[in-house]
Amino acid sequence: MDGTSKADLPLDFNALLAPMSPEEFLTSYCSKSFCHIPGSPDKFAGLLPWQDLNRILELHTLRPNQFELIKSGASIDPRAYTEYGTREGWVVPRVKVKEFTNQLREGATLVLSHIHEMHPPLTMLAESLERVFRAVSGINVYVAWRDVHGFNIHRDKHDVFIAQVSGKKRWRLYASIPGKPGKPPEEHTWESVINAGDLLYIPRGLWHAASPLNEPSLHLSISIENPTIADLVSWVAGELRSCDVGQTNFSSFATPNERAALLEQTKEATWACSTLN
Repeated sequence: MDGTSKADLPLDFNALLAPMSPEEFLTSYCSKSFCHIPGSPDKFAGLLPWQDLNRILELHTLRPNQFELIKSGASIDPRAYTEYGTREGWVVPRVKVKEFTNQLREGATLVLSHIHEMHPPLTMLAESLERVFRAVSGINVYVAWRDVHGFNIHRDKHDVFIAQVSGKKRWRLYASIPGKPGKPPEEHTWESVINAGDLLYIPRGLWHAASPLNEPSLHLSISIENPTIADLVSWVAGELRSCDVGQTNFSSFATPNERAALLEQTKEATWACSTLN
């Protein structure tokens, strides 16, 4: 890892956020607002050096949809740059080097998903974040060489930390359109170039887009799948099915006082379940 020891790598939540404190992030930004944390150019360099990425691509058998090329908002047909062969009796995709290189030269973005399963420093970082947030964490890598964007304006179903490992990228964030929450907005509300060593936090549901700047760029997308209100309601429903209150009829003929009493019983049962877990 270029002589970088594990002690020097940002392998936990505190080191990832530095110089911002975890307390400031959790109080002011987590699930509330984006934040951009500038860092020294070499802050994330040791997490995934270029030679380590090359080694992963050479040695690992990648699953379908784990490795893809994206260009101008569309996925490039894998048949344009891969072919199928066999390895130890298994049918596996193999990269056609010339065609693959041409795609990258013409502006395609390389996306490698679940890289934390293949690279120990990123495994350690993902596990650290899972302990902090008590939620599933995953890490993808995005690599681009030209000035063609990969994904169009979109929003994610999870919180994400963008750690710029090498190069730089232009990011734009957008506010939702009132009354049209599912329609991508046209005007951005924030724009900045994220340089090597910078960290960008984007909470779930915030529209965003990124554009490479005609130079090699490598960033990590670190997802945190925090539970939603819908997840909470589903969990409560599951817990209530195993207790007496959950089996009580909610009659349409009940009086307001009876409904209020039943609601209080439900709250107490739910609280009891949460303290036991």
